[in-house]
Amino acid sequence: MRIPVRVLLLVIAVLAVSWIATDSRSASVAAGTNSAALPVGKPITIKAPLGLPPVPVPRENPLTADTVALGRRLLLRPAAFR
Repeated sequence: MRIPVRVLLLVIAVLAVSWIATDSRSASVAAGTNSAALPVGKPITIKAPLGLPPVPVPRENPLTADTVALGRRLLLRPAAFR
């Protein structure tokens, strides 16, 4: 099974961005400033199906309708399955 180059590059880019974001966040915490931006929109909650534990959502990154829509758009687009 070969992994498409686009998917591999996307994974590398996401890891790099998350590493940079984590590094800058820890630097701002060390400096005593909190410049992290919260998502725009009203936070939403996800009701867990019966028998499952509640869905964990970090306080510094709440779910919004816009972030859920973006995730669906990115993950369910036809190009992601080539």
